[in-house]
Amino acid sequence: MANKGDIRKEEIQPNFPKRWDIIPFKNGLMKSGKFTKLKSSQYLETGIYPIIDQGEKFISGYIDDKNLIYDGILPIVIFGDHTRNIKFIDFPFAAGADGTKILAPVEDINPHFFYYYLKTLKIPSFGYSRHYKVFDFLDLPIPPLPEQQRIVAKLDALFRHLDSLREKLDLIPELLKNFRQQVLTQAVTGELTKEWREGKGLGEWEYIGLQEVADVVDPHPSHRTPPSVLDGVPYISIKDVDSKGRIDFKNSNLVSPKVLEEHIKRYELKDGDLGFGKIGTLGKPFRLPIFNERNYTLSANIILIQPKSNCNPKFLFYYLDSPIINKLLKEGAKATSQPAFGIKKARVFPTPSPSQEEQKEIVTQIDALFSLADKIESRYGSLKVKIDQMPQAILAKAFRGELVEREVKEYVVEEGEGLMAAEEQLRYRLKTKT
Repeated sequence: MANKGDIRKEEIQPNFPKRWDIIPFKNGLMKSGKFTKLKSSQYLETGIYPIIDQGEKFISGYIDDKNLIYDGILPIVIFGDHTRNIKFIDFPFAAGADGTKILAPVEDINPHFFYYYLKTLKIPSFGYSRHYKVFDFLDLPIPPLPEQQRIVAKLDALFRHLDSLREKLDLIPELLKNFRQQVLTQAVTGELTKEWREGKGLGEWEYIGLQEVADVVDPHPSHRTPPSVLDGVPYISIKDVDSKGRIDFKNSNLVSPKVLEEHIKRYELKDGDLGFGKIGTLGKPFRLPIFNERNYTLSANIILIQPKSNCNPKFLFYYLDSPIINKLLKEGAKATSQPAFGIKKARVFPTPSPSQEEQKEIVTQIDALFSLADKIESRYGSLKVKIDQMPQAILAKAFRGELVEREVKEYVVEEGEGLMAAEEQLRYRLKTKT
């Protein structure tokens, strides 16, 4: 958190072109109209007039009383004295509680230009203290009005491109999720390798109980969580597993090494073993890493699944991660405040048993399709970071007099179209392979 005494305006505002006129910031403001600052207790969920305050939400509530709305000139800009949030307002509204500052620029300044300028400022945080005093130290640029209008038009166009691209980007995570789920469904029902099986003399799959292809073990039958200790061994529960199926050992609960000693007597971990949630978060299979020396144990909300020699561990992992298992879990979970699934039910999960050769082929095809999805996800993540950073970079260029719309637009279009092409490729693979 910054100190007010450390404020340096050159670190907050951009370097303006020398041809622009510069005035003290507050000299560029006119007196705003009258308004009543409403308390949060006065906010309605629905109503005629929106309430704008300094909060994160653009509209925080509503009122119906016309006498309470702001009666001054529009458009104006709302500045959050505590939050530093900035909002452009060009419609009738009521002002929210303490901390909501209404800023109206003088006639020589285009209101939208003024708003964009405020968005370029890197105002340091003073916590929940007041921030409006920062403007006592800042300048306000006043380029000729036609230039202000050109800058606003360029920025509006560029931000429309960014908004359009964001809308498309927002669809990709759900597409990838659906793609992976459909791949798994088709894989564990035999559809993915249907063409591969032709001419190999392989018949229909047989479904057997999970216990016939894996040992299904309850690693902690007492179901009591051991007390935590400061210097102990990780006690892994389903909460320690991330969305990629990786265990977070650093933040896991620690228990006495004696617990590990007791568990070592009960079960031995082998390469390919899986964990599976049975209490609270159901399912969510994850691979158990093997170290030279056993240094973690499993909690009571985990089922230990140890594939037998007739089962490819990765094929079994993909099966247990499929929507088919999710459906079985929902149907079989106990109707209590905390979902649970008994180990006896897990042992009789109807499990497909294709030949080991086909299991290997299924894993190969899933890995290839998931690799494609991972690459698109990586590109999506990189582009999203760039898109999220771009507004500030564009604004900074605009107020240094360096904005070249064509270059920025070409970058946005090039990057966006590249990702959209990858998305189309994924859709095609989704249709043809699954």
